[in-house]
Amino acid sequence: MKKITYKISFKDLASFMWSHDLRSPGLILIVSCASFLIAFGILVTTTEPIPFFLLSFVVVSGAVFIVTFLLAYLLAILCMVSKANRTFLCEHSISINEHGLTEETKYGNSETYWNAISNIVKTKTHILLYVTQLSAHIIPLRAFDNPEEANEFYAFCKEMKAKHLGE
Repeated sequence: MKKITYKISFKDLASFMWSHDLRSPGLILIVSCASFLIAFGILVTTTEPIPFFLLSFVVVSGAVFIVTFLLAYLLAILCMVSKANRTFLCEHSISINEHGLTEETKYGNSETYWNAISNIVKTKTHILLYVTQLSAHIIPLRAFDNPEEANEFYAFCKEMKAKHLGE
């Protein structure tokens, strides 16, 4: 059994949301459609030649995409600033073994079997053990003594998920 203890910070949560949003096909589709419609609405009244219109459309829709995506991210961050999140933004202990993982905080504990983990992702700063498309156990790499320990933890999680696939 391996056990690690760490404190989830607001920065960890924001980092998770950022990396998750960048991988979210649904959010990217919604923002892309909004960007397309806004850019088209802005440029439809132009009397410029078609090549200029197309170039303008690409530039404007790209800018609208970036602004819309950033606004959605900032709105999500503002929604997370709440005392209701004190149960998440606290010290966590995660124990992993052949059967799954157990997460404990001062507010309670939960047990998750490997066959319930839908995805395992390693970013530059975290290991994410997804239990649904929208939620994950967020484990900061700073919780480990060294990068090798983090890599071993990640490899063990991937191995256990593969072993219990289809159960």
